[in-house]
Amino acid sequence: MRYYRRTLAIYLLLQLSLSCCIDTDRDLSKVPEEVLPKLSGVTSFNWGDSYVTISANQPVSSINASYAPLKYDKHMIVSYTIDDVPANAYSRAFAVINKHLVDDMPNFHAGLKHTTGTMPEKTLGYTNGCGTEIRFPIGLAIWANIPNKSMNVTDIMGYKTPGTGYPYLVWKDVIPIIDFGGNIYFHDVNERFTNDNTLDGIREGFDLDQARTVERIGRKIKTLVVPNGDKIFYQAALDYNPITIISDQGGSDVIYPKELNTDLHKKYMSREYFDDDQEIDNYFDKIKTNYESDNPYWFQFFNHGASLTFMELLRRINDTYGKDGTDNIWFATIDEVYEYYHFKANYPIQKTIEGNIATFRIEAAPDYKLPEECTYHRDFTLLVTGLDSMNGVTLTFGPNVYGYSYKYRPEDKTLMINLNCNPSLLERAQRYTDIYKDSPSDESKADALYFINQLSPERRTVFLNSIN
Repeated sequence: MRYYRRTLAIYLLLQLSLSCCIDTDRDLSKVPEEVLPKLSGVTSFNWGDSYVTISANQPVSSINASYAPLKYDKHMIVSYTIDDVPANAYSRAFAVINKHLVDDMPNFHAGLKHTTGTMPEKTLGYTNGCGTEIRFPIGLAIWANIPNKSMNVTDIMGYKTPGTGYPYLVWKDVIPIIDFGGNIYFHDVNERFTNDNTLDGIREGFDLDQARTVERIGRKIKTLVVPNGDKIFYQAALDYNPITIISDQGGSDVIYPKELNTDLHKKYMSREYFDDDQEIDNYFDKIKTNYESDNPYWFQFFNHGASLTFMELLRRINDTYGKDGTDNIWFATIDEVYEYYHFKANYPIQKTIEGNIATFRIEAAPDYKLPEECTYHRDFTLLVTGLDSMNGVTLTFGPNVYGYSYKYRPEDKTLMINLNCNPSLLERAQRYTDIYKDSPSDESKADALYFINQLSPERRTVFLNSIN
């Protein structure tokens, strides 16, 4: 494994030196790094203002709420991770999923001028069960702090003047991937800064990667994707508090979400390697077999690059189990799933009654398992029982509920309520509205509307008025 990783590092550095976009005569250390949006989580959040009240013309003492077994009350969880920061995570996977122009240059980066390309037919995703679109998010196993001092490249992702020949993601590419629901994960560490043969050395490498990530985008990482099945990374993570969950091709934990009543802290999960464009039929059959089970496990797959051919797998998932199919999967990052089951296991739902009004609040107690500043998916689904119908029923929401949707199911007399308590939702709605106003296009308007439509109706109006 050591030999493999050193060989890979040499290969990466060789690729850097050969890329036609790199100007080795230019002193890039004197070029200031671009200021990027900070995607940090909030350090303090008032959960007391995240509530729903239900008033009814029937006794509310019989009304109860619980977390849905899976978010949006779906049937199966699917997660997709791309390892080692290839540029096509942005130029191919992100573009295809979000119906952005897929440039003919495979190493296209955020902010570059398009050459020629193809516009995807539709977005890929699912709904929240109440009609609101959720696009497939991408997990990125990043390898920060791999330098090339002779070219003044601080780290692979920190190259300051990427062109269409630069084969790796840069930090600017990562911003939209995260904005659209993605997350970044720890992966390998840099042997030039630390010793990856020891537990302490690997933890030091994690610290360096964390510091670099916070420096560039203000965001902390809490998930480890083990590189090359190297078990010493798993061992290092067990006693490294910032890492809360671990995923590995050789992981020992298979998670069955429907029967899960505990959190996922330090779970060592398995994932499958899907890296052959010729095997898409077989890959889809594995997902299909799992979906057809009454109790499917959390299906995680990964690869080292997103070719246009491989994107056919995501289209099939969308067309069969996503918004253009049964719409019964929860396609999520590892972080998002971890957070939901932390809420479910550790944040009880508190019910209070006043007259004919029942109020449900999340009684949160953030701790080392999920610090507030590392909570990026503060949204959840409640299932409310005890309502015979919605006649005479009124719902109101607390000021820290930025988006909500609900749907009554007469077949089982259950009211499903989705609460989005992410302050970042407002920030993203504003950011992509501003992008549209600065550079109007069908693509940028669709992006702005994607976030605006997730807001509550009263918050949505001001944004809609500004773009219409």
